[in-house]
Amino acid sequence: MPRAAVLHKKGLTIQNREAKIQQAVDGIKNGTYATPKIAACALGIGSQYTTIWRRLNNKTRPQCEAHQAKQLLNHAQERTLVAWTKWLGFTGQPVTRETISPKVKALCGKDPNPKWIERFLMRNPDCTMGRPAGLDPKRASAFNYTTVNHHFEELQKTIDLYDIPPCNMFNFDEIGIQLGGGRKGSREQFFFASEDQSHYKLKSDDLELVTVLETVCADGSSTVKPGFVFAGVKMCEEWISEEDGIFLATTDNGWTDDHVSQEWFQRAFIPAAKAHSDSSKPVLLMFDGHGSHVTYEMITIAEKENIVLYCLPSHTTHRLQPCDVGAFGPLKRA
Repeated sequence: MPRAAVLHKKGLTIQNREAKIQQAVDGIKNGTYATPKIAACALGIGSQYTTIWRRLNNKTRPQCEAHQAKQLLNHAQERTLVAWTKWLGFTGQPVTRETISPKVKALCGKDPNPKWIERFLMRNPDCTMGRPAGLDPKRASAFNYTTVNHHFEELQKTIDLYDIPPCNMFNFDEIGIQLGGGRKGSREQFFFASEDQSHYKLKSDDLELVTVLETVCADGSSTVKPGFVFAGVKMCEEWISEEDGIFLATTDNGWTDDHVSQEWFQRAFIPAAKAHSDSSKPVLLMFDGHGSHVTYEMITIAEKENIVLYCLPSHTTHRLQPCDVGAFGPLKRA
């Protein structure tokens, strides 16, 4: 994959350099900077002050405009292509080098060569090539404008109705982790003797599952300690320390069930959330629609404790659930 086009020792991409030059020109015009040299130094592009002077006096144009006649796509067409590829990638339908070529031809009437695609990526560092993970078609179809817009409208109504501040907003989710690392291969590289034809690394055959219960707060604090559910029948007393505030439980398979979720809600979430939040306002807990994440008993307890339960839309948590996007997503990619 090509690196973004870098200019000079500051490591600025074409887009960043042009943005800083335009910022300098605007700053001189509105009186923020007295001279091109001062503007260049202030913006960290000291070697570009002559370019700023020429741009200020209309002697040069931005690079994307100056070389437009030599390019396969003009600036507007290229930005349209960038927006199109980014949107398809966002919705789980990314394009490849092969599938982007017909779109380019549709825009300009010419087939791009392989070098053009490399230069396209260099000119547009906000687009990149990567290996995607699988996405369930149900998730892809459920994540649409109508569903997402309705979700945010309802969420905003709930927040406004109860006047809930960020310190009172929480999201809860769980993830299963295999202690032996599972069957997923690692791309990490290791050192071996050059004469060795076969390279091996010992791995664990332990596939025991542990479920991690995680809660995040909208104000960015780690208020509620994580919880862990192990496969088993009993827990050793030395595992448990009331001072840690960490929730521990066991089930037959290591997954949560109705009883464990209710125990976590009462023993871990409510005390920690109440201690952190504004006591004059309700607490908001967002969660996905998993069966064990909310029970009748939990709803009853929530009403007594002034806690508002909000269920996220089905099959959209890969984009809408804070725990999925900000915590578990990076963990899975690590």
